[in-house]
Amino acid sequence: MLSMVGRAASEVKNGDLPGAHRSFLAVFQRFPTIPNLHYLYGYLLFTADPDQAIAQFQAELTVSPASAITHAMLAWAYGMRGEYVADLPNAQKAVEEDPSLPMAQLVLGRAMVETGDITGGLPHLQAVLASDPQNLEAHLALAKAYSKLGRADDARRERLECLAISGQGAAPNATM
Repeated sequence: MLSMVGRAASEVKNGDLPGAHRSFLAVFQRFPTIPNLHYLYGYLLFTADPDQAIAQFQAELTVSPASAITHAMLAWAYGMRGEYVADLPNAQKAVEEDPSLPMAQLVLGRAMVETGDITGGLPHLQAVLASDPQNLEAHLALAKAYSKLGRADDARRERLECLAISGQGAAPNATM
């Protein structure tokens, strides 16, 4: 199994998506109930073919319906498309399955903010920063949330933090 998966993953990395598809199909046919195989394929496809990645994440949930990381990646994929209503149930499921998973907290917080529950989303985004203070996505989402709430100073602080993290500006409390 490992050599088959390694070969298939290598084909994705080398840009041979048709070959990778054939190889992964062979893996799925031979090992239909092994968890994380569809997740791996979806993860590898995510940047090259987001639609196919979503299909693989959905397939993974038929094998591992309680996979927090798969629900989080599916929510992330929908969020990247701006489909926050579709994003929300997967984000909620990810947090239910593993509340300690920062990505689950991030996708839920972002989905809540984008679907109008701004104050409900804040604790999830803040939880991400408690474990990863340099998480750019969480800071961006907080900046948006604070702007929507009319909290201009907080939004400005988050935007400055985003610039500092991305290397495009000084940290908000930096001294010269």
